[in-house]
Amino acid sequence: MTRATWQRLDLEGAGLQSANMTFARLRKRRALGFVLLLPFPLGLHRAYLEDHQGAWAYRLASLLALGAYLGGYSALALLLGLGLCVYALYDVRWIDQQVIRLNKALRLRVCLKPGPGVPPDFTGRPAGIDAVLADYLRQKEQERAGQGPVAGEQAADAPPPRQAPSLAEQEAWLKGVSPAKRPPR
Repeated sequence: MTRATWQRLDLEGAGLQSANMTFARLRKRRALGFVLLLPFPLGLHRAYLEDHQGAWAYRLASLLALGAYLGGYSALALLLGLGLCVYALYDVRWIDQQVIRLNKALRLRVCLKPGPGVPPDFTGRPAGIDAVLADYLRQKEQERAGQGPVAGEQAADAPPPRQAPSLAEQEAWLKGVSPAKRPPR
């Protein structure tokens, strides 16, 4: 049986604010990813977004294109350069998706740290609740569905039923509580 997500929350004793501060410090930012995309032949954006193989692929392809150009194979260098540009255009969309994926995983890692577990004698209820629950069930069994106590019976702690005051009683009460009329000056 797996525990619910909220049961795995471990906020390091400092509360939700501490978890949010940790997340804000560690989260990945789209803007920085796009800035690092500008020198795309270096693969810095891929390294920032934790795709180290992709970063090295950019670097290797850039070195191959540079070597081909310097070696006199300008057609191959152009082809590799165009391939890098197309892949960089693909990375414009990839950066958004990767930032979302990484930040979601980071939030889970910050908030859902595995805890010490449930104590061996834990039953899921506080001590003494069984007596309160039994009393409540006994009271509810005496009632009819949606009707309150059975006709003719009155709960021991309930006040006696009260009739609404008559119209004359209401008028007398209003006269008693209204302020006396003062003569005009």
